[in-house]
Amino acid sequence: MIMIIIYQHANMLLPGDCDSDVSAVIFEGRVIALSKEDGEIRLISVSCTLRRLAAKCANNHVIKRRSEALQPQQLDVGVPGGAEAAVYAARRLVGNLPVDHVIDKLDFSNAINCIRRNVILDAVAAKTPEIYRLIYSAYSCKPVLTFGNY
Repeated sequence: MIMIIIYQHANMLLPGDCDSDVSAVIFEGRVIALSKEDGEIRLISVSCTLRRLAAKCANNHVIKRRSEALQPQQLDVGVPGGAEAAVYAARRLVGNLPVDHVIDKLDFSNAINCIRRNVILDAVAAKTPEIYRLIYSAYSCKPVLTFGNY
């Protein structure tokens, strides 16, 4: 019975046919604030499990093709053990560095929130049109974000 409900829910979300008020609830999230070591706060949004399952179904449909298109620049999306391999390669490199060499690790913070939504939607439409309507549903509504009583 649970699998039927998940299947029906995913089939409702994938075509992007939800009313905007319904989408706002489906794509809502409960915000959790965590303290970072530097005293800053990291906000994490936990969203609807059924929405996440529908997104995973959509992602599984396109992951192989998109992963191949992103290589060799990235090692995580659709590359089993790719991120782990990068860590081991970096450790090996550090262990064999000449004395007068250094490695610099750059950390870009909150990159996803620095990209305009229309740019993401245009890229999805061009590269993975079969999941465009789901992504559009997520980005076109104003989701309800809650933190405690707010």
